[in-house]
Amino acid sequence: MSDQEHSHNPQSIAIQLEIVPEDEQDADPVAMGDVGRSVVDALRRDGYTIQPAYTGERGGILFEIVSFLQATVQIAITHKDLLIEMFKAASPIAKHFVEEGEKHLAKAATHGHIKVEIGIEGNYIQAEATDFAGNEQIIKLANKFLERYSSTIEHLTPRSTVKIRGSVPKRQTRRRR
Repeated sequence: MSDQEHSHNPQSIAIQLEIVPEDEQDADPVAMGDVGRSVVDALRRDGYTIQPAYTGERGGILFEIVSFLQATVQIAITHKDLLIEMFKAASPIAKHFVEEGEKHLAKAATHGHIKVEIGIEGNYIQAEATDFAGNEQIIKLANKFLERYSSTIEHLTPRSTVKIRGSVPKRQTRRRR
């Protein structure tokens, strides 16, 4: 297949966005639902295709998001290039989650922060909002993942699923007078 054919037929990548409670023993389904709706609306406005998915567990929210890898991935020589491109594909989704989640927390006057992890093949690395600021930061995050989980990269294929797991803190309860 020629490079020209690759550029006209970009390869899709499955990205999962999982929204979980910060404290599994004290979940706040309303806050998780509010953040989830806000993130999904923002992603759809940006043109992402999103489908709800069944987690098999009570309390979590899972979405399947279709993204397209850059044409360079299709001719990537190394697994490291593929890993970097997967992180690049996942970063706008993770960034939306952090931004929309923080907006929701500010409105609800909730203490705490939105936390996000990016995982491949069941291995996760915690990320901060600043990790999605640009290509250089995304590459650093991918390299950090590579350092921590070097054996994962051997099994990496364009069909591997990237999972973004975001946790939402419980809203503050108001005391009645």
